[in-house]
Amino acid sequence: MRHFLQQINATITYKYKKRLMRRQLTALAALAITLTLLIGCAKRPQVGGIGEFATILGDDTLPHIFTNADRLKLYTLEPALSGNAQLVELVDLYNACRINYAIYDDVETYLVYREDNYADDVEETGEEDIDEEGYIDRSWRKWPKAIAGVDCSVLNDEQTRQRVEEYKQYVLRLIGGGEGLPYFAVFDSLYEAMSDLSHYLADRYAMPRYGDLTQEQLDDVADKSYEQADYPGYLEKRYVRLDSAEAVKHRAELVARYEGADNFDTRCLYGMELVHHDNKYSRLVDDVMDASLALLEGLLTAGEYSIHLTTVFQEWQCLSQYSHGISRFSFIPNPYYNAIRRHTFDMLIHRIARRPDDMLAINTAIRFAHMEDIYRSGGYANTAMFKHYSLFIEQHDQADDSASEE
Repeated sequence: MRHFLQQINATITYKYKKRLMRRQLTALAALAITLTLLIGCAKRPQVGGIGEFATILGDDTLPHIFTNADRLKLYTLEPALSGNAQLVELVDLYNACRINYAIYDDVETYLVYREDNYADDVEETGEEDIDEEGYIDRSWRKWPKAIAGVDCSVLNDEQTRQRVEEYKQYVLRLIGGGEGLPYFAVFDSLYEAMSDLSHYLADRYAMPRYGDLTQEQLDDVADKSYEQADYPGYLEKRYVRLDSAEAVKHRAELVARYEGADNFDTRCLYGMELVHHDNKYSRLVDDVMDASLALLEGLLTAGEYSIHLTTVFQEWQCLSQYSHGISRFSFIPNPYYNAIRRHTFDMLIHRIARRPDDMLAINTAIRFAHMEDIYRSGGYANTAMFKHYSLFIEQHDQADDSASEE
């Protein structure tokens, strides 16, 4: 089974590599043309009627441009679990990664909007109460203030705490040059500092620290999950173009398998496959984005464990950002993405507390900690666009073929 899936991936890579590169360049050009329209919507778009910010963040008033560091909600172990050294380490890893990426988010936003003189653009539109609304802080002082306020003392491990504090102080010095500091003068140093801390955390909290789990073992577990769910045939159809009648029939089969799943692994597999299908044939489905996000978010907040949860999160985060925009000037609600991540991480922590030898759950927790936020550094696009090309490649192949036929 593993060889079958590898063969599919190899074929996809060979067949679409040049097309993918061409599509990326085309997409960037298209984004350049539409950038004015994307920037023009300075106010935060309305979030669909799920009440997501009000219920999860306790705040439905996030401005279009905001600081992440002072909205950072880290994970706290409940007192009954605070004596568990294994869990304390995993929580340290999770919180250190969140601090790392939140600081990077903020400095990147700080640099992007200054480099593009966005404050002047907003001022020229005649918007009132810009500072009160939080769209732009013309003194630019709230970004360093938010970063300086990050409390690294929440990290229990002294070496990790010191390393993260040093990173924070380095970043504050990096952006301390005032408004005349050009974008690229500091961005490379910022990215290198963020990457160095990420590598340090990956090495210090590597999987062998907690037990034996090889890539081969992970592949075997995935193979069994695919076989039990009778999944490979449905995965293969993802890369085949169906006519409307076939697509409707195939969707009905996916819905039946999703709703009739007898275990959560199978439910996750067919839930994701249904999302891929609906987004590929979006003309056949009403409110496809809302339905897709509700399905994936339901899996993430179900309180159940699956080895596929990391992929579920990545696809949910990517599509969610698509619904807000893929420009680097779009509204990017990383606090909301992290609220859902924290909810799922909490489930993993409690599972590991009950099953301390569950290497698969520990591996999933580590991966959840390391998965990055959505960033603005992507030329004309934020990183959701590039994630979409890798996670939903069949959609871009479809678009490319349509363009070629025309």
